[in-house]
Amino acid sequence: MSLRAYGCASFRRKYVVTLTELCIYILVLCLIVLSKCYVEHVIEFIFITDLNLAWVDARDYCRTFYDDLATIADVRENDLITDMAEVLNPDGFWIGLHDDIFDWKWSLVSDDIEARNQTFMPWQENEPDNLNSAEHCVSMVAEGLWRDRNCMMKLEISFFEQLIPRKCTYDTEK
Repeated sequence: MSLRAYGCASFRRKYVVTLTELCIYILVLCLIVLSKCYVEHVIEFIFITDLNLAWVDARDYCRTFYDDLATIADVRENDLITDMAEVLNPDGFWIGLHDDIFDWKWSLVSDDIEARNQTFMPWQENEPDNLNSAEHCVSMVAEGLWRDRNCMMKLEISFFEQLIPRKCTYDTEK
């Protein structure tokens, strides 16, 4: 299984990093936390694998080993993931968006996600079409566009993990 990493830090400003750079950043962040300085970073990672699974299996895999399938809030996040995913097959990969009968919802449930009024949804032309009334899950395809798909289709997966280091005070006494 190969992994490519996408990370975010420092007030959720997102950027693409190599896996080596990501490991170095995590190490530095851990050293900062251990040295008792004040840390206020939220770090999010989105990994894309060459593991092919149906949407529910992909979601369960992500929830077991990480947090959830990837959640995309805006054009900037979508573009960063698109840039990272250029090497993927043309069928694309699963993201955490699914149709729950009444509306499109993200599989990751949190106050932050629920508070968003999700207006950014870059659907591919003529999507979502719910072909044969059987397409209730979403994949990202070429150029960062989204398609509704049959949830049983096996695609690569993108999964999300968030690390929130504890806030601590700087110890000035030696």
